[in-house]
Amino acid sequence: MSLLGCVRKKECVEHPLINESNRYKYNFGEVKNYNTEFLVLLNEEDLLDKSIFWFNKSIKTKLLNKKNNFPGKLNIIGFNEIQNENNYIIEDMPIPKEIYMKLPNKNLYVLSSKYNLEYFYSKQNELKNIFILLGAKKIIMKNIKKQMNNSLISSEVGINCPNMNVGNNVSLENNNSIYNKEFIEMTFDYDESIMNNIHPKMFSDKNFFFLPKEDKWQDIIIRRLEKNIITDKHTFKYTNHLTFNGKFMTKLKMIDINFNYNTEEFDNLEIRYEIEYHKLKNVNEI
Repeated sequence: MSLLGCVRKKECVEHPLINESNRYKYNFGEVKNYNTEFLVLLNEEDLLDKSIFWFNKSIKTKLLNKKNNFPGKLNIIGFNEIQNENNYIIEDMPIPKEIYMKLPNKNLYVLSSKYNLEYFYSKQNELKNIFILLGAKKIIMKNIKKQMNNSLISSEVGINCPNMNVGNNVSLENNNSIYNKEFIEMTFDYDESIMNNIHPKMFSDKNFFFLPKEDKWQDIIIRRLEKNIITDKHTFKYTNHLTFNGKFMTKLKMIDINFNYNTEEFDNLEIRYEIEYHKLKNVNEI
């Protein structure tokens, strides 16, 4: 039996793609591209060359010599300047000679060793927030890759949608999370006023970063709002698209720069979502 208990009538089968003509009735926002950005903080003595000879060149000069190996923009600033820099917001305490990577949805720089985890959580949480805004009654998350650590499946809920006032109306005190070796289950209760006011404008690009590029996420929204479905399934796939040459990583270590980019744990991650929704009382017109 399915975790949602609805295989009996095959109500939880993965839905086919929606009619493409329906997609254009919704304003999911403009598709935008963004470059990967890297940041290195250097102490004052590492910014200035000591002589014209290469062995006396500064770490900054040697790092700039390798900037074309970075698949994106490399920013280098003085460690003492970071306190007055509003353009570079760093998670936790800043550390010199570490490579930071920018999370585009948060405009936040994190250590390279944490980038994939934070980026993965950002996408996963945005998808969960979509399910919740659509009136999810139950969300079950299953780890498909057996070797994946189940702790990577987040039960965090953080919704920013001014059109819904979620923080005041969702009964989060009645929200329950069940952790199991095989899955995580979350349940939600809502005020009736929320169920009567779910509408397409809640899913504009003002509230979501990844949604404009995710056609399958858009299909989830359209199916729910147009067909008032009460069950759905979706497989969330995360693939790391950034690769770095091992020789390049070694050269960074030789100039005392730490770059610990973790990829193995995040290669081709797959999380299976089974969603059971509350019945919509009224679907607002677009």
